[in-house]
Amino acid sequence: MKLSFSPRLDARTYAIQVSTNLAPGAFAAFEVLKVEREGARGSATDSFATDTARFYRIRISFP
Repeated sequence: MKLSFSPRLDARTYAIQVSTNLAPGAFAAFEVLKVEREGARGSATDSFATDTARFYRIRISFP
């Protein structure tokens, strides 16, 4: 599964988090996914996406 988001800014750090449900505290860092640059967009490919439901969110850090 390919994830895409925008805008992707050079002055930020992006960390993808994943969960199989939306319960509070269910999201965990997914270090295997590295954000790639595609112009002003960011993307990552999740080759482990075999669950029937999988949710993603992106944590943005400012320098």
